[in-house]
Amino acid sequence: MRRVRAAGADASQRRGGGIGGAAVSRDCLLFLSVTNRMTKRIAVVTGGMGGLGEAISIRLSDAGHRVVVTYSPGNSGADRWLGAMHAAGHEFDAYPVDVADHDSCQQCVEKIVRDVGPVEILVNNAGITRD
Repeated sequence: MRRVRAAGADASQRRGGGIGGAAVSRDCLLFLSVTNRMTKRIAVVTGGMGGLGEAISIRLSDAGHRVVVTYSPGNSGADRWLGAMHAAGHEFDAYPVDVADHDSCQQCVEKIVRDVGPVEILVNNAGITRD
């Protein structure tokens, strides 16, 4: 798997790499370029506010999709992140969810479908940390 590193958003867009230094696999880039040719869809990226999830969210947004990101309920920087993305020209919907809790996931999906519409692209990026 070939990885591409980029120093920032401008460099990544020229080279097709990650955002803010996040590595994005060649296969992932191929998937995202294919979605570029698809009709506008609703995409959900779990853990979409940082690292690889952020890079994927931005690429899907750049491809013309409506992107919903999820974040941990304890993430105190969600509003700040949304503001920064808005300033950069990206509009995301964001929902808190505890991915370790089945009921939380089910309620989040129901809210997304009710508020935004049916999910057509799902990127399971969020992880569970057990320390």
